[in-house]
Amino acid sequence: MNLERTLRSMTNITPDKDRIDKIEDVREGYKNLAKILFVNCPDSLNLDLAVERLEDSLMRAVKSIVLENNNKYCSSCEIPEDDKNCIECNMEDL
Repeated sequence: MNLERTLRSMTNITPDKDRIDKIEDVREGYKNLAKILFVNCPDSLNLDLAVERLEDSLMRAVKSIVLENNNKYCSSCEIPEDDKNCIECNMEDL
């Protein structure tokens, strides 16, 4: 995570048609899971918590789709591989 990515995530970004389609597909999957939970789980605090986490997970999934920029990220630090601040990716430069 870096400042540029953080500020971008705090900006109102309108997704393109392809990303909107991806978001709708993900939302449908989450709706199906919510239906399964409500059909099979008793009304309880645990169900409330499961649904709350499901909603949080959906928000994060949508955010990842909207903010995706097709960069490959370093597996150890999540900085784009071509970023000069990534120690792992620039070891040969040392």
